[in-house]
Amino acid sequence: MAKHPWFPFGTGPDAPVRLLTLPHAGAGAAVFRAWARGMPEGVAVCPVQPPGREGRYGEAPFNRVAPLVRELAEQITASVSVPYAVLGHSTGALCAYEVVRELRRTGGPLPVHLFVCGRPAPHLPPARHDVAGLSVTELAAFLRELEGTPEGMLSDHRALQWMQPILVADLAVNECYTF
Repeated sequence: MAKHPWFPFGTGPDAPVRLLTLPHAGAGAAVFRAWARGMPEGVAVCPVQPPGREGRYGEAPFNRVAPLVRELAEQITASVSVPYAVLGHSTGALCAYEVVRELRRTGGPLPVHLFVCGRPAPHLPPARHDVAGLSVTELAAFLRELEGTPEGMLSDHRALQWMQPILVADLAVNECYTF
């Protein structure tokens, strides 16, 4: 199967099961590439690549859940054979949950499993923060409070400046999300 921007590493047409993986805030598809080595035979890891990261830097990242979910559900319907499962981590968990709801609503192919982790349950409201107006320095301070981001990245002003639009868009997705 030909590679598509949403599935830069392919969708594993020869594998009996495909595991679509949606990344956490600020990350891209490559964070899941190494998972392929640890998967049981017959499971293909198919990282999903949203716009605005890795090979799609020239595209604007989504900052709302609904358009991201609609587009990804269309791509899954057009590109992914069943059976497949969906795994989302952090912001990816929110998107994974909503993509499955969208596929159910539109009659698209449903996954055999949905795995979500690293985020409160979708029916619980997330903490709200006004991240859109944060400077790079303020963004670094905010990320320090959340913990989990390597200090080397937080003290690299150029890297943060480069990542700020993606992180702000991803955090805005969380902030505007309602069930």
